[in-house]
Amino acid sequence: MIENIQKIISSYTYNEVVIHSDISRGFILKEKNREVYLDKTIKIFFKIFNNKNIIMPCFNYDFLTTKKFNLVQDISQVGILNEYFRLNYSNWRSKTPVFSYSGTGIEPNIKFNNLINPFDKNSIFNFFYNNNTLNFYYGAAFDRTTFIHYIETISKKIRYRYYKLFDGTIYNESKNLNVKLKYLVRPLKIKIEYDWTKIESDLIKNKILKKITDERSIFYIYESRPFVDFLLTKIDCDDMYLLSEDSKKIVDKKFKELNKNYFDINDFG
Repeated sequence: MIENIQKIISSYTYNEVVIHSDISRGFILKEKNREVYLDKTIKIFFKIFNNKNIIMPCFNYDFLTTKKFNLVQDISQVGILNEYFRLNYSNWRSKTPVFSYSGTGIEPNIKFNNLINPFDKNSIFNFFYNNNTLNFYYGAAFDRTTFIHYIETISKKIRYRYYKLFDGTIYNESKNLNVKLKYLVRPLKIKIEYDWTKIESDLIKNKILKKITDERSIFYIYESRPFVDFLLTKIDCDDMYLLSEDSKKIVDKKFKELNKNYFDINDFG
């Protein structure tokens, strides 16, 4: 399996790879010690990706309730492999509350101010797009694709989400910074789901997404730019393309109740 993935990866040209992980569906390594297992997995990544820069999400959602983001102390809440990588291999961690990343090499030069949209054209996702970074899902489910929110944001066509502000403070070793986090959120009072099966199928059919599986493991590979461009084209034709058919009906019904064709924060209290 490792050799097969390495062969597929060698067909791409890239400088950075973004790795999303779920070790329960990753490589089968005969190692009982957790620390050794995690370290061995990271070393395999460096081999597969020919020592290119590795970036991994280290999202921490506590900021939404505590209004605090400690760049050093707040752990990654999206997997023990991500946290192990952050603590033992990464050179930097991005300053965006909730949706931070850590990585090797030089930290991406992202424009940063007191009002932060984690998915706009000043975000790390825009860096991924501009640099056509490779994305590798190491056992992670495709429906964990946060990149979708960047696509929704830059499309400027999404009506089933609305902007919400979160005030808080970023705590760093050098100085603290008061910020406002602003991004599109889904209404909590109605059930809106994406049609991940359709999205995955369309991307595979158009040779943008590669899926590799065996009895236990699952891996996805795609380049950022064609991934984004393809889904933007789909949203241009149907601004609710990403949603399941049931969710489209729910959204349309709510629009009729509100007598308008978009949501805002006042619609849901």
